[in-house]
Parts: sequence; C-alpha cells; structure tokens
Amino acid sequence: MQKEKYNYRYDFIDEGKAVHIIDATGVNLFLLVGSKRGLLIDTGQCKDDLRSLCDELCSDYDVVNTHGHFDHVVADYQFDKIYVSDNDLPLLKQVYGGSLGFETESLNDGQLFDLGDRKVKAIALPGHTSGSFGFLDMDRRILYSGDSLMRNVSLQHIGNLGPLGYRATLVRLLSEYGNDFDYAIPAHGHRAFGFRPLEKEYISKMIDCIDSVDLSRCVVIGSNEFGDILRFVADGKKYEDYDSVSVEFSRP
Repeated sequence: MQKEKYNYRYDFIDEGKAVHIIDATGVNLFLLVGSKRGLLIDTGQCKDDLRSLCDELCSDYDVVNTHGHFDHVVADYQFDKIYVSDNDLPLLKQVYGGSLGFETESLNDGQLFDLGDRKVKAIALPGHTSGSFGFLDMDRRILYSGDSLMRNVSLQHIGNLGPLGYRATLVRLLSEYGNDFDYAIPAHGHRAFGFRPLEKEYISKMIDCIDSVDLSRCVVIGSNEFGDILRFVADGKKYEDYDSVSVEFSRP
C-alpha cells in the first residue's frame, strides 16, 4: 500500500527489504535497507524534501547515481556525498551549472556496498551514457538498472555508446552476471503500463533487437545535434505493445 510524504509516494517492495520511492514526475528511486546501513539509488528530478523522507526511513545510508542525467540527480544537492562514475561527472556538473555544492566520490566497476546483511555490487553498464551503472543486490538477486535496462533503450544523448557499444555491454552483463540475478528493476515505467520489473529474458531480446535493426523499418521520432533520432521496434511489434522491445539511436 502506497504512502505519501514530502510530495513523494513510496511503498515497500522485495519483502520489505527495499523502499520504492516515486517523485512527483514519476521517476523511480530505490532505498535498499540493510541491518547496518542503506543505499539510495538516484535522487530523481524534483526538489522536494527527499532527504527528510530517507532520513526517516533509514538512519545511515550512501547515495549513488545510476548516471548523470537531469532526471536522476536533481536532488543530489540535499546530500553530503554522492557516488557517481567519473565518466558521468561532467553530466552531473552540467545539471548544476558547473559547480557542485556537495562532495562526489568515484563509482567503480565491481565496487561493493556492505549494508550488513546484504551486499550490493556496482556494475558498469555503459551505453545509455558512458558512465551508466547498475546495482546488483547480491543477496536478493535483483539488479537495479537505472536507464540501462528497459524495454525501450535510448541511445541518443551525448556520451552514449551507440547500438553496437551498448550491445557489447549487454553481452558482458549476461556473461559475467547472468547467473547472479533473476530480474532487473528500471528507473522508469514501461509505456502506458506503468512500473514493473524487467524479466531477464528481455536482455537477450534487446541484443536480438539490435542485431535485427533495419533502417528501412525505423521511425523518425525527433532530432538532436547529431541529426534524426530513429526508433526500431523488434519482431514487427508496435511500440505500445506490452512485450515489445525497441531501441532509439541517432541515424548512422
């Protein structure tokens, strides 16, 4: 049952081991609570009092950014220290106009956060941005994936690795960690169906989607400094379909 406080909605998931927090714009944040401390994954894009909510839910915790985009870091300033990839630190600084009023610490591939009765491993997932990370709750077998794993993956922003670079990340994820988690939880919902976990099979489906990209079947959905932004939906499905997989990228 959802509660609401400080303009955030929240509820307990994973058998009460995590708090799913939703900001006023619908971005999903996650506070993992262990026996000794917690881990807050992203801060969203609202300036409501996230700090007070988290302080009430957990007495001591670290804060990490899955990547440096605006909708994941706006409330970073409310905390004393943020863990973020060196590759995405310039994106974070851009959001804050070049100068940060809080401490940052480098986030490294394989870094462990010991919460007491559970350990969370930071996994580099470059693609959406060059410094994107996921966080593997090793004891609960859940991967909190930010924007790196979704049914529609965006590879259109500055610093993205393009479809082939992102594909290599997915292959590595399955090869090195495929036996370590059962599903992923992304930062955004799926189409009109709202928030739901992402079954691991969709990683292979995304690899297949990238392998089958046909420029003649892509739809132009906008443009940026690189030119047209194309969307390709796999298997002849529609973007709106519940089980569809698609990728957005700049025209080659």
